[in-house]
Amino acid sequence: MEEEGEEKAAGVGKGEGRAGFGMDFKRWVQSTFLRRLGPAGGGGGGGGSSRVGAVGEGVRGDDARVPEDRESQRVLPRGFQLNVSWPKVNVSWPQVCLSCPRPRIAWTKINVVRPQVSVSPLKVNVFWPVPRAFLPELTRPTLMLYGSEAAVMKARGKILAAGQLIIHPYCLFRNYWLLMTGILTVINIILVPFGASFFTDDMLIGAPWTIFNIICDFIFVVDVILNFFTGYTIDKLENVMDSQLIKMNYITTWFILDLTGILPLDYILTMTSYRNLKVRSNNSTYNRYNKINRLARVCSLLRLFRFSRLLRSVQYLEEMQEWTKYGINAILSLIYLFCLIILIWHWNSCLQFLIQKLLNFPENGWVHDEELEDKSIGYKYSFSLLRTLSHMNTLGYGTSKVPKGIPETWLVSISVLTGTALHILLVSRMTAVAASSNGSKRVYQDKYDECKIYLHFRRLPHELRCRVLEHLHNKFKGKWFDERKILEEISESLRLEVMTHSCRDLLLSVPWFVKANNIIINSVMKELKYEVFQMKDTIFRKGAIGNKMYIIERGVVVIEDADSEKKLTKGNYFGDDDRGESLLL
Repeated sequence: MEEEGEEKAAGVGKGEGRAGFGMDFKRWVQSTFLRRLGPAGGGGGGGGSSRVGAVGEGVRGDDARVPEDRESQRVLPRGFQLNVSWPKVNVSWPQVCLSCPRPRIAWTKINVVRPQVSVSPLKVNVFWPVPRAFLPELTRPTLMLYGSEAAVMKARGKILAAGQLIIHPYCLFRNYWLLMTGILTVINIILVPFGASFFTDDMLIGAPWTIFNIICDFIFVVDVILNFFTGYTIDKLENVMDSQLIKMNYITTWFILDLTGILPLDYILTMTSYRNLKVRSNNSTYNRYNKINRLARVCSLLRLFRFSRLLRSVQYLEEMQEWTKYGINAILSLIYLFCLIILIWHWNSCLQFLIQKLLNFPENGWVHDEELEDKSIGYKYSFSLLRTLSHMNTLGYGTSKVPKGIPETWLVSISVLTGTALHILLVSRMTAVAASSNGSKRVYQDKYDECKIYLHFRRLPHELRCRVLEHLHNKFKGKWFDERKILEEISESLRLEVMTHSCRDLLLSVPWFVKANNIIINSVMKELKYEVFQMKDTIFRKGAIGNKMYIIERGVVVIEDADSEKKLTKGNYFGDDDRGESLLL
């Protein structure tokens, strides 16, 4: 029984561990029934039953407890046995089975195509403060380009808002910069061939000549850089200020010539040979130095490519000053041609002496014949210029005899051909200038000759011929023009201004139009016609239909009658009055 009680007690303990409320229910029953029935012993329950013995007897079981309060316990009669059966509570927890199906992964082949990424250089927009000198000025070329002052100011605002360091082609800075580079270009194209031909080696590597070349080269390098940021115009109608278009335009036009003109090949060759001569001063090194020095003289002539800057400067100056507007374009073209001829004379003179210098003054050369090796620079240049003028003007070979040697012969031949071409160019240009400068006078002469042929064909009297020809001369003053066609080709507002300037004061000299409004005056001015009468011409006779009114601009008109004579001068009028009656009696 004890083992069985222990097992049952152990079972209750397990049930308590499972259910969690078995011992609480047992204690509630014990406390309730023991208080009513008297003292009782508690027994350990296991499996749902327990046995309680009499008071005073030992209670067996692990779960039996005897209350310590004896007074509150009631003693049962001897031999009385209380059997308490505990209900068996079976708590079964449902078994939850979670079955997770094994996932089946179907691997699909994925073709990953790499995108073609075109990486372009990062474009960084930098806001540059544009100087005022880079903005367009209010000049006639800019007004013709943009149309009005408001458009010019608007263009300024766009340039400032864009924040790009772009030089406007008609700005103040470019005016002064082109003027400076033009003057330096003229100095370079004169002194560079002169120095390469007549200067000694010590003068070429001397401080004055070196400093001059370094300053000029630096300015022209800066000019090449500025050309990448200078806008340009297309036929004076469109202004291009886009940086990419400016760079492409400069690279495809003038960049190669400008780059060739700033290459310092002569400096590199001269410094290299001079340093080698100091390190090893022997005959072979000295000969090599002479050869490199001669090559450096030839390479210095690359600076003559700067002549293109002078052409651009002159073209820009013509646009800004508008010399064509004042009719001096023909004269300027002749001046340019004469300057070009003189420059070619100078280059040819330097080249004549340079060829002899590169050949180390051969014995059959003209320099050796004239004994110019030890003469001064001015003396050498004078003889060389005389020889050049003789060649180019086909006057001979200068003071020397027929050229000897192949290099000298070819050089003289090229010089003669160049001179002949310049003569042809000069004569043709002068003829074109003469023809274009007096176009109106030439047309008048043609008309005058045509009128003479007509008068002769009609066999008119000599006096009448003279009057007709004199009429043409007084009317057109030696220049032919058609006033009606000229006024028809201009706008109505300009036509009205021309007529106002020519006829308004004359028209207001008539009393009828003094108090008239502008509409009437303008309408009358449009109908006015210019007529010229010779001395003793009869304008109209008495009794003729008066459908015209004349206002005298200059001269004298005599109104003759049988009994009277009246003279009218400038500002007087005659013809019809407002009633349709003749004013000439």
